[in-house]
Amino acid sequence: MNYKIKHIDSDFIEKEIVALSPQINSKAPYAYFEITLRGLSTFHFKKTLSHKTGIPMNDIAFSSSKGDSEIANQLFCVPRQYEGEILNKLKDLPGINQICRKGYHSIQLSPGYLIGNLYHVIIRNLNCEIADYMKKESIGRDENLTFLNFYNPNKFGTTADPTIYCEIGEMLIGGEIAKAYELIIKTGAVSEVLHYNDSNLSDYADLINIIDRDQLNFYLSMLYSKKWNTHLAKVITYYTNEFYDIDDIKYMDSDVISKKVPQRIGYKKYRINEDNEIITEIKDRKTFTSTKLFVNNICEDSFNKLNYLLEISFSLPRGSYAVIAIKQWISKICLA
Repeated sequence: MNYKIKHIDSDFIEKEIVALSPQINSKAPYAYFEITLRGLSTFHFKKTLSHKTGIPMNDIAFSSSKGDSEIANQLFCVPRQYEGEILNKLKDLPGINQICRKGYHSIQLSPGYLIGNLYHVIIRNLNCEIADYMKKESIGRDENLTFLNFYNPNKFGTTADPTIYCEIGEMLIGGEIAKAYELIIKTGAVSEVLHYNDSNLSDYADLINIIDRDQLNFYLSMLYSKKWNTHLAKVITYYTNEFYDIDDIKYMDSDVISKKVPQRIGYKKYRINEDNEIITEIKDRKTFTSTKLFVNNICEDSFNKLNYLLEISFSLPRGSYAVIAIKQWISKICLA
């Protein structure tokens, strides 16, 4: 079935649920802001903010990283001494829909404080048959959905090249510092002005003098996401005695395999810590995620004449991906 997700960026609105409440009347050391980004990823916003204000990227803290093909409402914080720079220099920056001060907190924001995300999504270009089915069976109701906890390949935005970035991640883990630097230069992620003799690059600290730690951890995150997806396919193959590769499991019916496959699977995450060392952490991740999708409305699609659009709302816990959930839900409807 043909349909479109994220036809325009306002079709996909995401709002974080964070387990921190900044206080207005407080002398706490971290200033918190709420920002709405449109067509600008969290990673590129941090780079822009650092460039405009001089705030080190490591001092700009978010609880999650969003892509560039959506409207994302996020909380972020900086050390209090920088708060005046935020509103003064970001007012008219492209990609920022709204920014406002939320207050102060004694704790610096980090991914551990993200609970999940709320979504409001418009799915376009639905044919009449599916639209009629939805009107009868789904509108105004909660739809239960369980789906595989697959990493979305575009989790870091549509401009990211997973293959190249994963290759950089492998080089970083293997200690091939100079090779990783050369490939980063080729991607255009850093200025050629910074290019210098590779023989000077002997460890991660040397590399971080040129390229921000957050950017290097971005490559490592791409790598462990790919490894999780591959590992997940292997686990499903093992427990079902049927061969599956990554493409097979993306939108498969989770109900069929949920009783055969473990509910949590261990995997490795990589990051460069504050001591400029590669850290490998053994984590476990849910194999399946469950949610309820609420069907708000069905009407004619102004962008695709003769077809319909569908408005849905739902929430997901952190680490789960809305596009994967939507595609698995629609695939089930097509089979109904």
